[in-house]
Amino acid sequence: MSISLAFPPKELREKFFKLQTRKDVANLLEVEEKRLVYHLYIATPLQKYKSFDIAKQSGATRRIDAPISALKIIQQKLNQVLSAVYTPKSPVHGFSQNKGIRTNAKAHVRQKFVLNVDLKDFFPSINFGRVRGLFMGKPYKLNNAVATVLAQICCFNNQLPQGAPTSPIVSNMICGKLDDELQDLARIHKCVYTRYADDISISTHRAVFPDAFAKYSPDTEKIELGSKLEQTILSNGFSVNPKKTRLQDKSRRQQVTGLIVNRKVNVKRSFINQIRAMLHAWERFGPLLAEEEYLRKYNRAKRSPFNKKPVFKNVVRGKIEYLGMVRGQNDPLYMRYFDQYCRLANIPNNKASQISKNRVLIPRIVTEGKTDWKHLKVALHKLQAVGLFPDLKIVFEEYGDDMPAGGAEIKELCARTARLAQSTLTIFIFDSDDSNIVKAVTEKERSYKYWGNDVFSFVIPVPPHRTETPEISIELYYKDTEITRIDKLGRRLFLSSEFRPRSGVHKVEQLNCTDLNKIRNERKLCVIDTLVLNNLEDNVALSKNGFASNILEQEANFHDLDYTSFSLIFQVVQQIIDEN
Repeated sequence: MSISLAFPPKELREKFFKLQTRKDVANLLEVEEKRLVYHLYIATPLQKYKSFDIAKQSGATRRIDAPISALKIIQQKLNQVLSAVYTPKSPVHGFSQNKGIRTNAKAHVRQKFVLNVDLKDFFPSINFGRVRGLFMGKPYKLNNAVATVLAQICCFNNQLPQGAPTSPIVSNMICGKLDDELQDLARIHKCVYTRYADDISISTHRAVFPDAFAKYSPDTEKIELGSKLEQTILSNGFSVNPKKTRLQDKSRRQQVTGLIVNRKVNVKRSFINQIRAMLHAWERFGPLLAEEEYLRKYNRAKRSPFNKKPVFKNVVRGKIEYLGMVRGQNDPLYMRYFDQYCRLANIPNNKASQISKNRVLIPRIVTEGKTDWKHLKVALHKLQAVGLFPDLKIVFEEYGDDMPAGGAEIKELCARTARLAQSTLTIFIFDSDDSNIVKAVTEKERSYKYWGNDVFSFVIPVPPHRTETPEISIELYYKDTEITRIDKLGRRLFLSSEFRPRSGVHKVEQLNCTDLNKIRNERKLCVIDTLVLNNLEDNVALSKNGFASNILEQEANFHDLDYTSFSLIFQVVQQIIDEN
């Protein structure tokens, strides 16, 4: 039996609308009528389908009924016919030619609000009667005998089987009225509506999300579905899974069919981390050990009985190509991972010439303090020397006398920079010691803020040894014993905790701090770099610039500091690069 039909779509469409008998259906599908009768009415359920469960991310299981033997071929042929007969509605991105999760997500990029609604038990809720009624109703108007045969081909156990070739297109046909009604409702309320199988997404630029679709209750912290949306779904024979209803504003991570849509269509950071980890394991331990580790962690419950043991290098390639599908084939991160894969797999890189033409993503870093870049430059070099952030390349803004410094001035520079088009990412890094600045340069539930035109900002994360005094400058990334190291002239930095807050007298040494403003707040730890006087009234404090320069030039007593905490900063930088 051939697995596809020879007729072009136009002829298949004409033949479909002329169907009168079961024999006509068999002729259309190019199968003997007696074989069609056998597979529909005589063969046992076990001869028709193989059923199994696969695990969902939620921990629950999904029942898969996969057709076997010739029934699968019959369904494939019917799917070919239905594809010639049915044209998906414009909001439909699932099981639609030249569309997919990327086009579905792209429709909701840069919206103020995004609502996600999941239709509960999507395929099982489409029963035999609904499918037969679909073929008997407009615009098909087939007779009862033909509609019954077609429904019997499509259904198993009185429902659309998840795993049959015909189920996706039939579900879209069933949802035609639902799609029309929700698209009209979205248009009235200035929203965008799309559907990917059982995932409904509705987004808007409006300042307040329309109550017709959903509203957030601050008292219960729950999303309440709008009556118009719920009634429309119920009247079309579906119900909502309340556990999967999400209303996300632009200050949070917005997702549509598993992709991020805040600024552009993107994958989750965890997905990128997984690719990086797999490539790193391959390069460091070799393909055999990397595959063993992968298979050890691989959840066999998620694999169908038809799938063989996954091949590690094929899994890596598949994930990289998925990244390219979502972010684009010209994306620098995709290009980098693809190049690394080709090198490890020892195969020619047929995109090498294309890679060379693409922009190399080397972000420009602007720090709040004039000396902060020196610490970061050395820290990155030291961390890369032990194998961390091997692919991270950065250009630091090395301050001149005309460069502004301080949180307020750099914040204004950040805002001005965001008004102009940038040739590469520009990242502004701020200390966490000014609450007003922190609020201005960060976003809720995200480690960085996007200003527009490839300009980003973030506040240095609090390292574990500073959790009790989280308002910090970058010097406090070092341990106390490192901050207070003495230079070759006998000077050093001091910590505010070394002095008595009222008098300014050092608690141990015969020294006096004249800048009482920095030591009065005992709950805030400050670095003292000016006007610490001894008995001779000589200033014995080392300036922050002197401290940073000693580190940059790897002077004696400053060449063996611990840079582990600085990895927190570079993780955010890497995240910005990966996600944008």
